[in-house]
Amino acid sequence: METKPEDVTQLKFVFPHSFFITSSTGHVTMVEILTNDLLALHERIKQAGTPIDKEPIFTNDFGYFTFYDPDGHYIRAVEERGVYFDLKQRMSSTLKRDLTEHENQLLWGLCEKASVEQQKFLSSIISEIQGS
Repeated sequence: METKPEDVTQLKFVFPHSFFITSSTGHVTMVEILTNDLLALHERIKQAGTPIDKEPIFTNDFGYFTFYDPDGHYIRAVEERGVYFDLKQRMSSTLKRDLTEHENQLLWGLCEKASVEQQKFLSSIISEIQGS
């Protein structure tokens, strides 16, 4: 049995933003991919020997890094969760346990109110603790 075109429901996708960046001439200059684990994707891409342009950067709203695929396409990988989730993951790893609800609330409050420099400072402290 064949389905008639008028019986097919068209799907409509609504994206929060475009997945490609264009130049003023309309040429695609960067493709963007979304991930739910930026650091794991970054590690896999590094292991594959792919040239990384920018190491992961985390802000309050999202984290990202950029790299070139083997064909030379410029790609930005984005995780739309931000510095809170990165710090939470690193703190849990350092403590070797999940954060308590109270600790989660305190960390969220810090990330929400801290400047980017303060967040980087907190992140560097956690890195030093992990290294020792």
